[in-house]
Amino acid sequence: MKKNLILLLLVSACVCFMSSCIQFKEIGRLNAVSTRNVDFGNTKYKLLASYAGEHKKDVKKTAAESIEQAINNVIRKWPGGEFMTNVKLYQVSAFNPKKKYAVAGDVYGIVGKDGNVERSHRGFAVGDVVTWKRFGFKEGTIKTLQDDEKCIVERKKDGRLMRIKYTKLSK
Repeated sequence: MKKNLILLLLVSACVCFMSSCIQFKEIGRLNAVSTRNVDFGNTKYKLLASYAGEHKKDVKKTAAESIEQAINNVIRKWPGGEFMTNVKLYQVSAFNPKKKYAVAGDVYGIVGKDGNVERSHRGFAVGDVVTWKRFGFKEGTIKTLQDDEKCIVERKKDGRLMRIKYTKLSK
């Protein structure tokens, strides 16, 4: 009985260890890539993120069954993202028979008239006045669109900066 229990624990530990491992191998490099039309002649672009998607945690979040979707996953992670340069293309395997792909590289966005990147995400933009509920209704102004999940809002009452999920905000 004791041997069976030890064997069962050992097997389950191996399964947990193997299932958490992700292996990826580089299958290509590209100078620039986008799934949208990009105008390099008349439009100015600015670097939003360098080496986006390089970390293993990012690879887990952005891996997709098609290369196009993997590119979109990384670009959409950065509000205002338009295209990527210095791109590495990976094939991801997590002991799964389905092939998945991930990309990593530098993400660029369009520069607006004020010299900053034109950013908007989920209908929110920098400077929007928003409200959210937390122990009553609060009001503030969006200062930065941080990523695809959260932004930084300056609270109207005391000027305190808070990281808030887009799903909690309303205009």
